[in-house]
Amino acid sequence: MRRSSLPAATAAVPARANGYVRVSTERQAGEGVSLEAQAAKVRAMAQVQDARLVRIIEDAGASG
Repeated sequence: MRRSSLPAATAAVPARANGYVRVSTERQAGEGVSLEAQAAKVRAMAQVQDARLVRIIEDAGASG
């Protein structure tokens, strides 16, 4: 019987993720969609998805 040339099982490499958070108005920031609140949700989702969060990009934005 021929043996497979595939390597033995290796440890799974966690996915890498970047987060992006944005508010466009001061009103949004004050109504629970602040950059901090969004960043907390991004961190939680990365943990649930077993991903390594590389960075969170923050965009304070400006209304068009």
